Amino acid sequence: MASISERERGEIEAANASGTTPVLLIHGLWLLPSSWAKWADFFDRAGYAPLTPDWPDDPETVEEARATPDVLARKTLKQVADHTTEIMSALDRKPVVIGHSTGGLLAQMLAGRGLSAATVAIDPGVFRGVLPLPARVHELAENRRENVGKAFEPGAAAKGIAAILECRLAEAVIGGALLRVLEAFIGLADRLEARFLVGAAAVAVGMAFLG
Repeated sequence: MASISERERGEIEAANASGTTPVLLIHGLWLLPSSWAKWADFFDRAGYAPLTPDWPDDPETVEEARATPDVLARKTLKQVADHTTEIMSALDRKPVVIGHSTGGLLAQMLAGRGLSAATVAIDPGVFRGVLPLPARVHELAENRRENVGKAFEPGAAAKGIAAILECRLAEAVIGGALLRVLEAFIGLADRLEARFLVGAAAVAVGMAFLG
């Protein structure tokens, strides 16, 4: 299993020499560090020090990956997290870590190790033990695409949370405690016409799953 590559070593040295906050970008499955190239350039121009670490044995180019796909196989999350930990430990400052898909899951693992100053997990892969959502929730998500313009109308928060209650997710999966929380959100939405509470309810649902 490869250790820190020459390319990665160059990024580490540049980040430490810059004296700025490192931003470490972790790619997901079936991608390469080059998939972050435009974002790395964006953060560089914004005054940060971007790093795009490999997964162990990543090919340098898409062409090489297509020619030798087996090198991408049989990697464990721990192997990738340990490799990325080695890179982060070589930095003078704790980095901001941004990961997408499985990279988002790895970003959460690294945050759990106390290695990041801040963590952003974009559409992260699920971890073991997450329950599947009822079909009704997927139907509501599909309907939401058709009604996205209505999501910011006064009272929309209450309607959105009521839809969650209608599918009985809280009662069937999480229990009565969250049901009461969601009911409280509905009351607040009615009084304040708050447009952000649908998102808050989703966070509450997520916290209940994590708990």
